[in-house]
Amino acid sequence: MKKIVSMAAVLMLLVLSLALAGCGAKQEEKTDSDYEAYDGYAYYQANGDLKYSLETKDGLKMHCFFQEDSPEYVEEVYTIDLTTADKQDNVLTVHNVTDGDGNDISSQFKSLTYTFEKDQVTMKVQRDESTLAGGESGSVMTGDYVFKEASAKSGASASSGSASSAAGSSYNTDELARAAQDYYRAQNGYCPPEYNVTDNGNGTYTIQLYETVDNGDGTYHTATSAWYTVNASGVGTNDTTGESVNLMQ
Repeated sequence: MKKIVSMAAVLMLLVLSLALAGCGAKQEEKTDSDYEAYDGYAYYQANGDLKYSLETKDGLKMHCFFQEDSPEYVEEVYTIDLTTADKQDNVLTVHNVTDGDGNDISSQFKSLTYTFEKDQVTMKVQRDESTLAGGESGSVMTGDYVFKEASAKSGASASSGSASSAAGSSYNTDELARAAQDYYRAQNGYCPPEYNVTDNGNGTYTIQLYETVDNGDGTYHTATSAWYTVNASGVGTNDTTGESVNLMQ
């Protein structure tokens, strides 16, 4: 009888140990802050054109620039669902993706992973080609894509074709500011006459568009029209609205 009781006790201890081990192996929870450092990382095509860029300040979004029946690029924003994704060390395995209209496009991908490293992000795509619509120029195709800080401007080709490495266009602060003025004028029909550019020291620049207004009493004040934070290629965010911008488009 004592042997039976002892064996039962051992089994209970074993079950408890396994349960505790299982709790210890619980998957690491994902937070937005895990990816903030990669905001603005971009992948460029061999011709230097921007193809994909990451937005990580609020969740994880990928801005895609597609060509559909036209040489002009059309921007599409894909939202990565972090709540259903699996995170193992620095690899994020994505299960759910929605497009800019809120449509679930997860079925387009057999697999989609992002590997976050010190100075780059590698996106690995295995596409379900049965879901292709609009051709290769209008879709995320099977391959490996290396995202770099925009100041690094480095791209890696998809494995479906020739390997290549390319740099996108890089602009100095005056060129970025003038592009910001042109962008604002195209959007609003008015060009702020003055600008100030701050180098943030992380590959991005904050551009203030403004004018100095005479108060009529010998004093002046600054009337700011817009704030943009962009990389050296002019891709970034409208700091006032939170919208993504490409000053070169």
